[in-house]
Amino acid sequence: MNPASDGRQGDAPPAPSSLVALEVALLSSAEHGAPTGAPVALVVGSDDDERTYVADALSQRSDLVVIDVATVAAALEAAAQRTPRVLIATHDARAVVRHLPAVAAVLLSDDTRALEAIDASRLAPIAVLHGAFRGARLLEVVATLIGERSRAD
Repeated sequence: MNPASDGRQGDAPPAPSSLVALEVALLSSAEHGAPTGAPVALVVGSDDDERTYVADALSQRSDLVVIDVATVAAALEAAAQRTPRVLIATHDARAVVRHLPAVAAVLLSDDTRALEAIDASRLAPIAVLHGAFRGARLLEVVATLIGERSRAD
């Protein structure tokens, strides 16, 4: 038995909690110059590569704290700790949009009917990005949703 092991053999290590993800994101944002009280972008999706691509694109904004989590439950836990200004959810995590109706959202989905399943009583705007997209396009959509002019202007 490996002395560094916790006794389980072959088990993957547990995923970090959303609170750990939140703390890491806040510490990282402070190191990179994000102002205290900077708006939070919450990225939710089970696919690590997709979540990383989105988080990296959003991290280009030094005035935004980016938190990425893999599950809807983790997203709700993170949102309870610090309310996000914008939510970016992959198709598989689209249920989070229903749970946070007052948060502006971007839904990443190839399904053209993705918005049909979203409650019409949302309090905040929602945008859908279909198919492949560039990070710059995501940044434009996020800036629009949180009420800023495009950085290209």
